[in-house]
Amino acid sequence: MKLRLCLFCVAAMALCCTANDASAAMAGAGTRDSAFYSTTLSSWSVGLNACAEKRDVDRTELGTLDTRSAAFFLGYDVMDWLTLFGAAGAEELKYPGFKTYGKGQFYWSAGLQANVWRYDIIDPDFLAGTLIFKSAIEYSQHKFDDSNYTTKPEWNEWRLDAPFSYEMYVDKQDNLNQTPYSLCLSAGPSVSVIDGTIRNNLGFKDKRDVGLMGAVDLYLSHNLSLGLLVHYFSDVSMNGNIMYHF
Repeated sequence: MKLRLCLFCVAAMALCCTANDASAAMAGAGTRDSAFYSTTLSSWSVGLNACAEKRDVDRTELGTLDTRSAAFFLGYDVMDWLTLFGAAGAEELKYPGFKTYGKGQFYWSAGLQANVWRYDIIDPDFLAGTLIFKSAIEYSQHKFDDSNYTTKPEWNEWRLDAPFSYEMYVDKQDNLNQTPYSLCLSAGPSVSVIDGTIRNNLGFKDKRDVGLMGAVDLYLSHNLSLGLLVHYFSDVSMNGNIMYHF
């Protein structure tokens, strides 16, 4: 009788756990098979971005788009030389004269990056590395309709970067196990067009849409990098990132 009562109590506790926390009840008990199976993820890349950006605009109520953001990045190699990418995260805007940033809002972006031209430098040995001409186009959408933002600004941005990159290999180009793997320096022109509105559909645009960009990427391994990206239009904008390419 006591044994039956104990078994009943255990069964009742298991049922309660299942009702209150189904995920805990499934832990370790599920099948090992899956509907889809990938033998490789080599075309995918993931990462995190943190950005602080300042852009002067022609609407005096705003003066400067002073934003900071954090986003998750996902990329897919459509071809060996062409990557489709997107990012989504939270963004905050600081009004001129305010000491703090407002409440974070959702933003997203999408774009393409192409490695247009490449040349491997073999000799002399101290310059060994790779020259690459790249281009990247990105569209992003920003909207601040929260009550904290009195003018309720929203804008779209198109950005085109066209840098030359020089990647220096620490040891040999085909050694994938060295740490750090390489250092890549990039610089070139950048074009960014902003088109937005504030309350009552009053439009605004950027004051300067042609500028410069530069980047430093340290590859801790063949597929893991830490990067710093800088843009200059009417002011300096900075983007720090960590990326992993499968």
